[in-house]
Amino acid sequence: IQPDGWVKAETITLRRYQILGVLQQVNGQRWVVDDTSFQITDQTLIEDDLDPGDVVTVLLEVDENGVWLALAAVVDR
Repeated sequence: IQPDGWVKAETITLRRYQILGVLQQVNGQRWVVDDTSFQITDQTLIEDDLDPGDVVTVLLEVDENGVWLALAAVVDR
């Protein structure tokens, strides 16, 4: 920590992201929103009736292996 309270870091790694975009593809457990591909799991909370073309908000987490996992996906209203 710097004297002025700022933290100096060489690397910052984000583990959670929220994206808003068009659901382009649903292929089993692999979905694509605005060219971002991620995996759906049994624990993913999914709002009913999400279809390609819907504008959605997705909360993503990157696991320790670098795999993008969806925590939740909902239609953006």
